[in-house]
Amino acid sequence: MPYISQDLRSQIDESLTIDDCVSEIKLIISQAKMKGVANYTISRILLNLLKPNTGWTYSSLCDVIGTLECVKLEIYRRLISEYEDKAIEKNGDVEELVQSAI
Repeated sequence: MPYISQDLRSQIDESLTIDDCVSEIKLIISQAKMKGVANYTISRILLNLLKPNTGWTYSSLCDVIGTLECVKLEIYRRLISEYEDKAIEKNGDVEELVQSAI
C-alpha cells in the first residue's frame, strides 16, 4: 500500500469526512445490500479519481484494475493472512502445501 503522509491523510479526512460518508451510507443501506453499495461507491470514486483528462485508454483502465488489485492484496496481507495463520495453528496445515514448500 502506498502509505501517504499523516499531513495528507489529515487533509483528506478533514475535507472529505470519509468517516461521515461511511456512517451516512450505513444509516440508509441494509447490511444485505452493503456489498453492492460498496462496489458502486468504490467504483465511482476510483473511476472519477483515476480517469485521465484525455479520456480512457486500455492502459489507464488497467491502472484502475491495478489499484484495486493492490488494495485487495494489502487487505489480504494485513487482515486475512493473520487469520489464516491462526487457523493453521489451530487445525493443522494442508499436507500438499507443506510438501510443496519443501
